[in-house]
Amino acid sequence: MTDKKIGTPKLRFPGFTDEWKQRKLKDVIELELKGTAKAKMSGYESVYLETNYLNGGNISYVDSPSNVDKNDVLILWDGSQAGTIYHGFKGALGSTLKAFKPKSSGEFLYQYLKRNQQIIYDNYRTPNIPHVIKTFSDEFSISVPSNKEQQRIGRFFHQLDITIALHQRELEHLKLRKSGLLQKMFPKNGEKFPEVRFPGFTDDWKQCKLGELGTVTMNKRIFKNQTSSEGDVPFYKIGTFGGEPDSFIPRQLFEEYKEKFPYPEVGDILISASGSIGRAIEYTGKDEYFQDSNIVWLKHDNRLENTFLKQFYSIVKWQGLEGSTIKRLYNKNILNTKINVPSIAEQQKIGLFFKQLDDAITLHRRRLHHMKLRKKALLQQMFV
Repeated sequence: MTDKKIGTPKLRFPGFTDEWKQRKLKDVIELELKGTAKAKMSGYESVYLETNYLNGGNISYVDSPSNVDKNDVLILWDGSQAGTIYHGFKGALGSTLKAFKPKSSGEFLYQYLKRNQQIIYDNYRTPNIPHVIKTFSDEFSISVPSNKEQQRIGRFFHQLDITIALHQRELEHLKLRKSGLLQKMFPKNGEKFPEVRFPGFTDDWKQCKLGELGTVTMNKRIFKNQTSSEGDVPFYKIGTFGGEPDSFIPRQLFEEYKEKFPYPEVGDILISASGSIGRAIEYTGKDEYFQDSNIVWLKHDNRLENTFLKQFYSIVKWQGLEGSTIKRLYNKNILNTKINVPSIAEQQKIGLFFKQLDDAITLHRRRLHHMKLRKKALLQQMFV
């Protein structure tokens, strides 16, 4: 075994100054263990480690002793996702997996391999039917510091992953809470009022069609030769709706069309009429333009509150689309869809409540995104 000195990372914990060394994966592990088919296992009861469970699915048990502990690093050896790295599991190793038993910190080894996940996919799998190459541990190079520094780095990223997982669970909890409240705060089929209401509201909700409250409206058609990859005003197509624009239109054209043709007002709820139909986004007043027929909104009267309408869109069953494979929401589908509406005062109360819940979900999603970006940056700075 030859150790090659390769420098040091940009960011280190105090007290560590030695250069890192480059080795092969086989040199930093004690043992490479291949899994066993479930049907062949016998012995003591333990968790069966297979991809469904590792990816958050149901747990299953086998009559076999555990041969993997939480310090081991697992790699999916066969299948479409061959090369995927896992860590932190204890149990009996499944037949499509291998386990690397590290000489030092399993957490450090996991973070290093996970940091290079795409490289493993691209360079260490067989073509056609994906399978990790047999010589993976002989060929894959890894940069390592002292055992003590490995342990310190491993603990740091382990705690960071715990924090990220906590934020992920909090986000999922909020989303589930919203989903449950939507079911309780809107009437079920055939009912005239919801299960849960704010104090002071007792009147029945009234059912009508969206077409009785307004008309479907859209922007003037923009042709491809009127757009560019750079420009003054973002032009959102169905593929970029709710994301980052990749097309723009000239300011002069925008101002002309905005004045002459239909344009959303602040608070109007834009919805996608193709692709992932029914995605709802509130128009905030920014200068931007939207693809006709694919992105529309309901121009309605004062019997309908936009914040309430947005929440209705998240649970709506569009008329004429039940069981349909058509990925297109036509004007008639929107206008013929039934909606139960309470008084404007109750609509406003419901709309504000869910807006605050949506804001909390957005905040948690943003925090989670920033934490993942922070981890990504630290992985770049704390490894060689």
